[in-house]
Amino acid sequence: MIATENFVPMIDHGGRRLVPLDGAWLAESIFQVAKGHGHSAWWAQQVAKVIIDYLENDGPGMVISADDIRTTVCHVLRKIGAEDVADTFETLPPRIRISLATLAREARPGFELAFFDRLRRAIEHGMGGDVSCLVFTGMKSAVKYLSGLRRWRRRCRELESEILSHIEGVVASAGRGREVRILVV
Repeated sequence: MIATENFVPMIDHGGRRLVPLDGAWLAESIFQVAKGHGHSAWWAQQVAKVIIDYLENDGPGMVISADDIRTTVCHVLRKIGAEDVADTFETLPPRIRISLATLAREARPGFELAFFDRLRRAIEHGMGGDVSCLVFTGMKSAVKYLSGLRRWRRRCRELESEILSHIEGVVASAGRGREVRILVV
Protein backbone atom coordinates (compact mmCIF):
# COMPACT_ATOMS: atom_id res chain seq x y z
CA MET A 1 0.00 0.00 0.00
CA ILE A 2 1.21 3.50 -0.81
CA ALA A 3 0.12 6.18 1.66
CA THR A 4 0.32 9.84 0.83
CA GLU A 5 1.83 12.29 3.29
CA ASN A 6 -1.63 13.56 4.23
CA PHE A 7 -3.18 10.13 4.73
CA VAL A 8 -6.45 10.55 6.59
CA PRO A 9 -8.47 7.45 7.46
CA MET A 10 -12.20 7.43 6.77
CA ILE A 11 -14.75 6.57 9.42
CA ASP A 12 -17.62 4.30 8.43
CA HIS A 13 -20.68 5.41 10.38
CA GLY A 14 -22.79 2.27 10.12
CA GLY A 15 -22.42 1.77 6.37
CA ARG A 16 -24.43 4.94 5.69
CA ARG A 17 -21.55 7.31 5.06
CA LEU A 18 -17.80 7.60 5.05
CA VAL A 19 -16.43 10.72 6.73
CA PRO A 20 -12.75 11.74 7.03
CA LEU A 21 -11.34 11.33 10.52
CA ASP A 22 -11.65 14.74 12.16
CA GLY A 23 -9.51 15.60 15.19
CA ALA A 24 -11.87 18.34 16.37
CA TRP A 25 -14.82 15.92 16.24
CA LEU A 26 -12.87 13.29 18.20
CA ALA A 27 -11.74 15.83 20.81
CA GLU A 28 -15.30 17.12 21.18
CA SER A 29 -16.59 13.55 21.59
CA ILE A 30 -14.04 12.89 24.33
CA PHE A 31 -14.67 16.23 26.05
CA GLN A 32 -18.45 15.68 26.21
CA VAL A 33 -17.80 12.87 28.72
CA ALA A 34 -14.50 14.06 30.21
CA LYS A 35 -15.84 17.42 31.40
CA GLY A 36 -18.19 15.59 33.75
CA HIS A 37 -15.16 13.94 35.35
CA GLY A 38 -13.15 17.12 35.88
CA HIS A 39 -11.03 17.06 32.70
CA SER A 40 -10.43 20.12 30.55
CA ALA A 41 -10.92 20.66 26.83
CA TRP A 42 -7.12 20.80 26.53
CA TRP A 43 -6.88 17.33 28.08
CA ALA A 44 -9.44 15.96 25.61
CA GLN A 45 -7.55 17.55 22.69
CA GLN A 46 -4.28 15.93 23.80
CA VAL A 47 -5.90 12.50 24.08
CA ALA A 48 -7.48 12.98 20.64
CA LYS A 49 -4.10 13.98 19.12
CA VAL A 50 -2.51 10.76 20.37
CA ILE A 51 -5.36 8.66 18.98
CA ILE A 52 -5.33 10.50 15.62
CA ASP A 53 -1.57 9.99 15.34
CA TYR A 54 -1.98 6.26 16.01
CA LEU A 55 -4.86 5.86 13.54
CA GLU A 56 -3.08 7.82 10.78
CA ASN A 57 0.28 6.07 11.16
CA ASP A 58 -0.28 2.64 12.70
CA GLY A 59 -4.04 2.13 12.59
CA PRO A 60 -6.02 -0.73 11.12
CA GLY A 61 -6.40 0.76 7.64
CA MET A 62 -8.00 3.37 5.45
CA VAL A 63 -11.59 2.73 6.59
CA ILE A 64 -12.33 2.42 10.30
CA SER A 65 -15.73 1.66 11.75
CA ALA A 66 -17.20 4.01 14.33
CA ASP A 67 -17.21 1.06 16.76
CA ASP A 68 -13.47 0.58 16.23
CA ILE A 69 -12.91 4.28 16.96
CA ARG A 70 -14.91 3.92 20.18
CA THR A 71 -12.97 0.80 21.19
CA THR A 72 -9.63 2.51 20.48
CA VAL A 73 -10.57 5.62 22.46
CA CYS A 74 -11.77 3.54 25.42
CA HIS A 75 -8.57 1.47 25.36
CA VAL A 76 -6.40 4.62 25.39
CA LEU A 77 -8.50 6.21 28.15
CA ARG A 78 -8.10 3.11 30.32
CA LYS A 79 -4.34 3.00 29.67
CA ILE A 80 -3.94 6.60 30.91
CA GLY A 81 -6.03 5.96 34.02
CA ALA A 82 -9.30 7.56 32.90
CA GLU A 83 -11.50 4.51 33.41
CA ASP A 84 -14.40 6.69 34.51
CA VAL A 85 -14.36 8.50 31.15
CA ALA A 86 -13.90 5.26 29.20
CA ASP A 87 -16.89 3.62 30.91
CA THR A 88 -19.33 6.22 29.58
CA PHE A 89 -17.62 7.27 26.33
CA GLU A 90 -19.68 7.46 23.14
CA THR A 91 -18.70 9.19 19.91
CA LEU A 92 -20.83 12.08 18.73
CA PRO A 93 -22.53 11.86 15.36
CA PRO A 94 -20.17 12.95 12.57
CA ARG A 95 -19.44 16.45 11.33
CA ILE A 96 -20.29 16.92 7.67
CA ARG A 97 -18.19 19.31 5.56
CA ILE A 98 -19.68 21.21 2.65
CA SER A 99 -17.43 23.29 0.39
CA LEU A 100 -19.26 26.42 -0.71
CA ALA A 101 -16.42 27.22 -3.13
CA THR A 102 -16.86 23.87 -4.88
CA LEU A 103 -20.62 24.36 -5.14
CA ALA A 104 -20.08 27.84 -6.59
CA ARG A 105 -17.63 26.53 -9.21
CA GLU A 106 -20.08 23.80 -10.17
CA ALA A 107 -22.83 26.42 -10.59
CA ARG A 108 -20.58 28.82 -12.61
CA PRO A 109 -20.20 32.58 -12.10
CA GLY A 110 -23.41 34.55 -11.99
CA PHE A 111 -25.64 31.48 -11.63
CA GLU A 112 -26.70 32.14 -8.05
CA LEU A 113 -29.97 30.21 -8.37
CA ALA A 114 -28.09 27.08 -9.43
CA PHE A 115 -25.71 27.59 -6.49
CA PHE A 116 -28.55 27.90 -3.97
CA ASP A 117 -30.20 24.76 -5.38
CA ARG A 118 -26.92 22.81 -5.13
CA LEU A 119 -26.42 24.12 -1.61
CA ARG A 120 -29.91 23.01 -0.57
CA ARG A 121 -29.33 19.53 -1.98
CA ALA A 122 -25.91 19.26 -0.28
CA ILE A 123 -27.39 20.22 3.09
CA GLU A 124 -30.32 17.82 2.73
CA HIS A 125 -27.93 15.02 1.73
CA GLY A 126 -25.61 15.84 4.64
CA MET A 127 -28.48 15.74 7.09
CA GLY A 128 -29.81 12.47 5.69
CA GLY A 129 -28.16 10.54 8.52
CA ASP A 130 -27.15 11.30 12.06
CA VAL A 131 -25.05 14.48 12.13
CA SER A 132 -23.78 16.71 14.94
CA CYS A 133 -22.45 19.61 12.93
CA LEU A 134 -22.41 20.99 9.39
CA VAL A 135 -19.12 22.69 8.57
CA PHE A 136 -19.21 25.08 5.62
CA THR A 137 -15.89 26.06 4.06
CA GLY A 138 -14.88 28.52 1.36
CA MET A 139 -17.49 31.23 1.93
CA LYS A 140 -15.39 34.17 0.72
CA SER A 141 -14.17 32.31 -2.35
CA ALA A 142 -17.71 31.26 -3.23
CA VAL A 143 -19.10 34.77 -2.81
CA LYS A 144 -16.39 36.39 -4.91
CA TYR A 145 -16.73 33.74 -7.60
CA LEU A 146 -20.51 33.99 -7.80
CA SER A 147 -20.49 37.80 -7.79
CA GLY A 148 -17.65 37.97 -10.31
CA LEU A 149 -15.74 40.40 -8.08
CA ARG A 150 -12.06 40.18 -7.19
CA ARG A 151 -12.30 42.39 -4.11
CA TRP A 152 -14.78 42.24 -1.26
CA ARG A 153 -17.51 44.81 -1.89
CA ARG A 154 -20.97 45.65 -0.53
CA ARG A 155 -22.49 43.19 -3.01
CA CYS A 156 -20.31 40.47 -1.49
CA ARG A 157 -21.59 41.20 2.02
CA GLU A 158 -25.17 41.06 0.74
CA LEU A 159 -24.61 37.74 -1.03
CA GLU A 160 -22.85 36.31 2.03
CA SER A 161 -25.87 37.30 4.14
CA GLU A 162 -28.21 35.62 1.64
CA ILE A 163 -26.15 32.42 1.73
CA LEU A 164 -26.14 32.35 5.55
CA SER A 165 -29.90 32.89 5.66
CA HIS A 166 -30.40 30.12 3.10
CA ILE A 167 -28.22 27.74 5.12
CA GLU A 168 -30.17 28.45 8.32
CA GLY A 169 -33.51 28.00 6.57
CA VAL A 170 -32.59 24.72 4.90
CA VAL A 171 -31.04 23.30 8.09
CA ALA A 172 -34.17 24.24 10.06
CA SER A 173 -36.50 22.58 7.56
CA ALA A 174 -34.31 19.53 6.90
CA GLY A 175 -33.44 19.09 10.58
CA ARG A 176 -37.04 18.49 11.67
CA GLY A 177 -36.30 19.56 15.25
CA ARG A 178 -32.85 17.96 15.53
CA GLU A 179 -30.09 20.05 17.08
CA VAL A 180 -27.39 20.52 14.46
CA ARG A 181 -24.62 23.07 14.86
CA ILE A 182 -23.54 25.19 11.91
CA LEU A 183 -19.93 26.31 11.51
CA VAL A 184 -18.75 28.58 8.70
CA VAL A 185 -14.95 28.51 8.46
